[in-house]
Amino acid sequence: MAKKEFGSKVDHLLGNYSGEVESEIRKKKNTTAGGIKRAYYLTPEQDRAIALKAATEGMKKNEVVQEALNQYLADYLE
Repeated sequence: MAKKEFGSKVDHLLGNYSGEVESEIRKKKNTTAGGIKRAYYLTPEQDRAIALKAATEGMKKNEVVQEALNQYLADYLE
């Protein structure tokens, strides 16, 4: 299977890629060791900000969210 071209990393992180590739990604298992998978709703602005930060910092979107939560919840984390 040929590798798909996504254009820029920002376009990929913002979701501007084909539905075929998106469904392939959904089929993959969550492989984060020790992580707990959760689903939450975001505003479109929040999703875009997360994607832009991830692209500019060379991070994954989940890493941006985890970093933000760690900072916000610092007083409650052990």
